[in-house]
Amino acid sequence: MIKMTAMKGSAFFKTSILLLIIGLASAFFAPSEATLGKILWLVYLHIGFFISALIFLLLTIVLNIYEFAFNKSKTLSLKAFGFALICWTIYFLLSAAVAYFGWGGIYWQEPRMKIAVTVLFILTLSYLSGLMFDIHLRKLIYGGASLISIFIWLQRYSIFHPKAPIRNSDSTTIKVLAVVSIASIVISTILLYISVYFRDREETVR
Repeated sequence: MIKMTAMKGSAFFKTSILLLIIGLASAFFAPSEATLGKILWLVYLHIGFFISALIFLLLTIVLNIYEFAFNKSKTLSLKAFGFALICWTIYFLLSAAVAYFGWGGIYWQEPRMKIAVTVLFILTLSYLSGLMFDIHLRKLIYGGASLISIFIWLQRYSIFHPKAPIRNSDSTTIKVLAVVSIASIVISTILLYISVYFRDREETVR
């Protein structure tokens, strides 16, 4: 039983690393784009980690509800929140890099950047403050922070967004590599989360 669990965890982890490499390579070797040039690859990556962050925020909420309703001893929602924080942090750093290299500077008052900073602040503060409480209250804090973060993100519809360089590109290669890169990164983070689940399950069995 322990050996089988360890093998599953290892398989998910190795597949996750492989997909991450594919995602990075697909982005890095993509052709230059007229507006952003070679740094388009950073856009691929920041979209991938952004989507992953949203998935883990939603997963935190869903697992939170499940754990409180059926099994309060589970900690899957806590780990999902941790992944959300990591992915959002990477997304924020990549967004700052894209702004700096692509648009000539980081404009902290720009609405999209303000949302990224606000959500990062909420997630970080919630994660640190949650460590001071018992597991049940921590789940409530993380679940609430996830819900608030998603609500803040939804306000993006009122923001003027620059012309999308990937969606509006005439290059099929750019679009194909964008899909491969973004999908690889998203699936990679999900598989990494699953590998952590099997690792913890193995330790519990022991």
